[in-house]
Order: sequence, then structure tokens, then C-alpha cells
Amino acid sequence: MLRIVLLAGIYFVANILAEYPVCDNSEADIALEELIHENVDRLMELRRPGWGWVNTPEVVLSLQLSAAKKFFAVNETIASMDQEVQDEFDSSCIGKKALYVMAVKATCGNPRNFAGFDLVENLRNSIGTQFRYLRRRQESPSHGWYNYGLAIQALCLCNIEIPRSHIVNIIRGQDASGGFGNRKSVVDDTSQVLLALACIKDQSLPTRRRPLMTKLKTAIDKAVGFLQTSRNDELDDFWIGNKFSSPAALLALKETTDLSQSSSWFCNDIARSVSNGLWEDEPEATVAHRLPAMRGRSVLALKDGWTCLDPDSIPEGYQPQYNPEKTLDCSTLLESNGIFSFFLPSIEVQLSVKKTLGSNNSTPYDYTVLVEVEKGFTLLETMAKARCNNQFEFAVQSSSFGSFVTSVDSLEAVASQRQFWSLLDAQTGDFLSVGIDQYKPSHRDHILFKLSVY
Repeated sequence: MLRIVLLAGIYFVANILAEYPVCDNSEADIALEELIHENVDRLMELRRPGWGWVNTPEVVLSLQLSAAKKFFAVNETIASMDQEVQDEFDSSCIGKKALYVMAVKATCGNPRNFAGFDLVENLRNSIGTQFRYLRRRQESPSHGWYNYGLAIQALCLCNIEIPRSHIVNIIRGQDASGGFGNRKSVVDDTSQVLLALACIKDQSLPTRRRPLMTKLKTAIDKAVGFLQTSRNDELDDFWIGNKFSSPAALLALKETTDLSQSSSWFCNDIARSVSNGLWEDEPEATVAHRLPAMRGRSVLALKDGWTCLDPDSIPEGYQPQYNPEKTLDCSTLLESNGIFSFFLPSIEVQLSVKKTLGSNNSTPYDYTVLVEVEKGFTLLETMAKARCNNQFEFAVQSSSFGSFVTSVDSLEAVASQRQFWSLLDAQTGDFLSVGIDQYKPSHRDHILFKLSVY
């Protein structure tokens, strides 16, 4: 209780006194620094026994940009990242490869020679086919605009001259509103592409490419306009898109606009909402994305001249031990059926499944199950309880954003066919606002698992 009161006091002071570096290039004041430390502590709670995270390079990059002194045991994490690169780099998407490149650079390593890999050359080769599918040209990169933007950023930061073809692809891919990507992720995608364009603009390019650079600057202006007009108000909060897309959008605008005019698009209000946004049990990615925006430092800081600080020593008694799977064992979940369940409030949650693609099928669901769980269970725990009862079968994959469903009843969503399992409120048809390991159902909630395409 005391900790909650102290945090509330910190947030109150931050609302009144904090200056936001992302809006005016100032240094973080004491109140904002305290909030940054709270977010760092959350990431340290989520550190896994091998000294890494679900998305180790993303967290490493975030901590180095925002709170390098607080990033204790960085060498142990670099060793973990070394093993990850050996195990998964070749099979990773271009966005994950880009994060490894930038994380190594952020820790003052050499991405040209890390874990026996030339990460930069591998990434450069990987993005060459992004606009080709079955020998046909496609309008969007096969790994998505978000990952493509990260890849261009990483290559640019390693002083690789970005080929003309990539710049042309970006300019052609921008829609009339100035955004990139599909409706659900347009702010996230646009922010990453805009940071990539900002990096390219600062490169010293041959005279023959100057006409193309004029078009690139026009694309930057359109993307800036799109983000500045994507502001949403939610009670006392202000966002660009939503809570999760706002940090990257703030950083992209910081790098591409005149900050003396930041009040015209409510930068301070958005930065305040982002900085005060630490929720209980937040997933790794949400915190990792927020921290650089709080510090006001984007990946473009990794250009020539970046230096690394010596981190604090490991706190006495600290041992990384986060294991999100430990709460999903049937022996744990079924304890709620025992004698102590009498004292615990329970709720009923309805889970329905729709496996057929398209909307012409008249049957709304293939089947429905009713699950009784303790109040406060997450949706993931509810699903696991149904599996323990032999009512429901599923598979999930961990990501830095949390866990997401990859198959239901052994029917897998085929990524190459743009399939995914959408999670909807069956009564309204709306997507769930947060992931399965954050969403906590209420009594008589009805959740629909629907195989979909994008």
C-alpha cells in the first residue's frame, strides 16, 4: 500500500513539474527520472534465468538508450544474446535481425562480427526480396512496414548507403493520408518508416540522387502530418493512435519536426500520458518501447559518436527468474477446484471458436465451452484451465508483447497466407484491447477465437 501511495505521489508531481525531453530536448527532471527507474525495475522483474528476455535485443536497445547506468549485468545479457544469434538469427524476420544489429551497436559491440556472424551483411541480403513474392512484385514488404522500417534504420546507422530501390519502394508504399501499413498498425508502421526516412535524409548521398531526395522529404512531411493528426483522447490521456503506438510516434516526430512548434500537436500532453503509463503486470515490449520516449532518445542517437557507460553492479541477492509458463500447469490451475475454492470468488467465461475463413457461413461458432475460473484469472490462464478440463486445445507463442495464439484445436494460422487467430468480444465484435496474458475476463464474458486474414 505504501508503495502505491508513493507511486501516486510521483505521478502527481510528474504531471505538474516534469519536462519532457522528447518535446524540448531538455534533461529529465527528478520526477521523470523516478518514473524511468520504475520502468527499468519492471524490465528487471521480467528478466529470464538466462539473463535475457523474450525479445532480448529490443530490451537491450531500450535500456542502453534510456538508462544505461541502471542496466546491470549487461555483459551477462550480451553473452545470452550471443547464443541467441547463433541459434535463431538466420531464421529471424528482418525486424528481429535489425534489432540485433542495433542492440550490438548500442552496447558498443561490432555488428560486423558478433557471434561469428556479419549481422549487417546478413540483414542487407535479407531485405532484397521483401517486395517479391513468387516472382511477382508486391506493394508492401513481405515482413511488413514495421520490420522494413527497422531494417532500413539498422543499415543506415551502420553507414550503409541505402539503395535507390528501397527509397523508391517506401515512397510508392505511402498512402494518400501519409501513412504506411494496414489500418490496425498504421501508426506503428508509419513511425518506424519515418525514423528510417529521417536517417536516410541525413546521409551524404551522390548529387545524382538529389531529385529523389526531394521526393523523400515530401514523404517525410506527409508522414509527419499523418502522425500529428492521429491524436486520440481517452479520458485524461492523449495518444498518437493508442497507448502502445505513442512512444515510437513521439520519437519519430522528435527527429523530423521543429520542437519549438511541438505544442501545436500536444506533444507535452502525449508525453505525460506515455510517461505515466506503467500498469500492473505490463508486458516487456510495452515498457521497452516507452523508455526511450521518456528519455527522448531514438535509435538515431546511435550514429557516430555513441559511447557506452559503465553500468551499476548487480544488486545483492538479485537473480533473474521470470517464467511466465509456471502459472499454466494443470496442478496449479486446478487447485481452484479444491477445498479453498469455497473462499475464492469465481466467474464463468464463455469461449467460442470459429475455424472457417470468410463471413458467408451462417454458423456463428463451431463450438462453445463454459469455463469456471477464479476472478482475476487472465484470459491465458482461463484458456489453460479449459485445456486442463479437456474442453479446449490451443498453442501460443511468446513475444515481447506477451503471448499470442498460433493454433486452436491443432488448426494453425498460416503466416505465409496472412492468417492469424483474432480474439474478439463475441457480443460486440470488437478486438480485445490487450493480449491474452493481460486481459482479465469478467463474469459471463464471451470471447471468440476466429481464424482471420489480413
